[in-house]
Amino acid sequence: MASDALPYFDREYEDPYIKEMVHHLLEEETKRFRPSKKYLENLPPPNDNAFITPIMKNEFERIAANQPMDLLSMKRYELPPPPVTQRNDPHAWKECVDNSSAQLEHQAVRLLNELLTTQRKQVQALTRKIQETNWQRKNEQTNCGSELSNLEASWFAMVRKNYDIEQACLELEAQIAVSNKESSTSVQNGNNEDQQEN
Repeated sequence: MASDALPYFDREYEDPYIKEMVHHLLEEETKRFRPSKKYLENLPPPNDNAFITPIMKNEFERIAANQPMDLLSMKRYELPPPPVTQRNDPHAWKECVDNSSAQLEHQAVRLLNELLTTQRKQVQALTRKIQETNWQRKNEQTNCGSELSNLEASWFAMVRKNYDIEQACLELEAQIAVSNKESSTSVQNGNNEDQQEN
């Protein structure tokens, strides 16, 4: 994996210069947008009754009147045929068909809820896996960042050492040049003195 940034390790944003630059950019942005305390005054007042359905309205009225809640009817969970006396009545058969349709819809919703529960568990497992991957990535980047810091320090030390060696070599070359010049000058002076004596 090749990466040019280690977001869990890089700490450039802790630099005071970077912090000041970010603060300055934020100040510029806030100068352009100055919300007032009454930023909702140009909007109409909220209509809380817009979402109240007739069923909810009836239920609120029942609660306000302190009336008990109707008992849960179990009739809709049964699938009886019409009574013997109403077997020829189409209205009675329609009620039976409507009841069976409601039962089927109820079972379909239960199956859908079960499927959603299974999918939610899968999403939770995937979220845990993503979190584990992020923690692993953070640990790897932290370890790589420490190793990079050590390598960078080692590199700086080697560059400094090479610079010192190069400086020492230049100084030695300069000393050798001076020594060579002095020795050539003394040899020439010695030759001139020998020629003058002759």
